[in-house]
Amino acid sequence: MMIAMCAISVAHAEDKPWAVGVSKDKQKAALALFTKGNTFFEEAKYTEAIPQYEKALGIWDHPSIRFNLSVCLINIRQPLVAWDHLQVAIKFGDAPLGKRLFAEAMTYKALLEESLAELDVSTDQPDVKVELDGRELFVGTNKKVMRLLAGRHQLVATRAGYDTVTKAIDLPPGRTTVEKIELQVTQVKT
Repeated sequence: MMIAMCAISVAHAEDKPWAVGVSKDKQKAALALFTKGNTFFEEAKYTEAIPQYEKALGIWDHPSIRFNLSVCLINIRQPLVAWDHLQVAIKFGDAPLGKRLFAEAMTYKALLEESLAELDVSTDQPDVKVELDGRELFVGTNKKVMRLLAGRHQLVATRAGYDTVTKAIDLPPGRTTVEKIELQVTQVKT
């Protein structure tokens, strides 16, 4: 797949939803960083382009900056972070990217979906601490849906006075796995 790069126009940007509240000066500052990032991008120096795009995003959250950043992240094998940026890049449709690059973004999205999985974890019980791969997801009655790398993960749920649940889950790529957690009261042995 050809790696294309987005461009940004500051002219008439004020009436676009992605430019609301961003002054011309901030747009120009972000554009300068974006251009610097694009220089690295053109040379396939993705790790050098990323900080420029991140700084530009700190000034102006423009879909084109997000798109170029996501392409860089894909190229350095960071699909989860790339997915997040790509989702934001395409939320306004093809208007900020143009039809050709929007189509390319949709192709990247489809490719990422083939390597990522979705996990839907929930519990209706209060005070349950849920962890995934050693990191806390939530505590208490809650539901969380997230994208993860496909493959094996470990889900752990704990609550005082209840049996701990530890479960190895294998998340298939491109699919959603649903885990409803219901802990059982610990039986006191006599």
